[in-house]
Amino acid sequence: MSSINPQDQELIRRLKQEIEAVSRLPIPEKWTQKDYDFLVYFIEEKSGVRISLSTLKRIWKNENNRLPHIATLDALSQVAYNKKWLSLKTDLIPNNNLPAAKKPKRYHKLAKLTLGCVVVFALLFSSYKYLKKTPENLNFNTEEVSFSARTSLDNEVPNSVLFDYDVSNIDASKFYIQQNWDTRRRVEISKENKTQTDIYYEPGLYNTKLIADSTILAEIPVHIKTNDWFLMGVVAENKEYYTKKQWLTNGMLGVSKANLAIVEAKKEEIGLVLYNSREFHADGDNFKYNSSFQMEPIPEIQCPKMAIILKGEHDYFIVQIVNKGCESDAFFKLSEKEISGKNNDLTMLGADVYEWQNIQVHVENKALTIMLNRKEIYKNHYDEPIGALKEITHIFYGWGAIDNVQLTNANDSITYANSFD
Repeated sequence: MSSINPQDQELIRRLKQEIEAVSRLPIPEKWTQKDYDFLVYFIEEKSGVRISLSTLKRIWKNENNRLPHIATLDALSQVAYNKKWLSLKTDLIPNNNLPAAKKPKRYHKLAKLTLGCVVVFALLFSSYKYLKKTPENLNFNTEEVSFSARTSLDNEVPNSVLFDYDVSNIDASKFYIQQNWDTRRRVEISKENKTQTDIYYEPGLYNTKLIADSTILAEIPVHIKTNDWFLMGVVAENKEYYTKKQWLTNGMLGVSKANLAIVEAKKEEIGLVLYNSREFHADGDNFKYNSSFQMEPIPEIQCPKMAIILKGEHDYFIVQIVNKGCESDAFFKLSEKEISGKNNDLTMLGADVYEWQNIQVHVENKALTIMLNRKEIYKNHYDEPIGALKEITHIFYGWGAIDNVQLTNANDSITYANSFD
């Protein structure tokens, strides 16, 4: 590593600013461990290169006395400006033409809560796809790799998954299996072995990676199913799983807040997640979904929100409804398109979340229509297929309940319905 000259320092500063903006993290002075963990994941997903947590901390805290390794600089430059470090430096510094960094779009509390707690929350704001991402500068013959998975139980959690793999013909220093997007769920495996097991504690459709050094060799779906809904409460970074005996019994699906071990100082970081993961026998490009929801006031949460995630085997939808006045936090995702209330007019997604709201998602031949309380509020289309629906999840930033859930397929046949009576 060489010494850092003033021009390099300025370029690194701009790279950091740009990455903070595109990742929507809060200002670095407020970062916690989970924010740094997310940044490791975010850079890896965007560049295909995994930068160690300690290295990222040194860079962001300006503790480097020497210039970071060129592979690290290339990864940062790729994420920020889609160029390699030397190319960026050659193009911009001689003319003193460093691009202005974008004003960071900071994560609101829903995203911050879920980075450390709930996998599906992170999907709200990352550009994670069920697609293989391989660094351009690393070359492996993946035709010589095998990777498959099978669950030890049907429709239950926790569930041990048995991975069968063969990397015997791959020349790399280390090999890993990564359970999902979260790099903390990465387990080192032996090149000589053929089997590895891992435990999944929550249902859902996961995209599991087989990795050599920092290169993704293969990705496979792992579908952890349940026969019924699965409810999980979150306070800050702590999770609580609720048995059916703890569910509400008054004609709706939720949990009494009395079951939550609330830490007074963390009321603003309360969340409730309701999963349903199974074969829904409906095409994600042609279906109708209907449900109702209501939230419970928590004084410390000024902008409560509820997000519906409808996940298919290839991609997913997100519709995030917010309390009136908080429409800047509204959010849509429909396959390859992500639409944020930060820079789009999504005021139609504002509602009185403390009263029952009915939401309908209608998709026909990749054309999406959203109805709120039987009034059409949004239409859009997308190009990349969703695939067969595998997971329905409702996420509350705050506390809430749902009712009258119904899913129909392209033939208008009901493939799932529950009024929780």
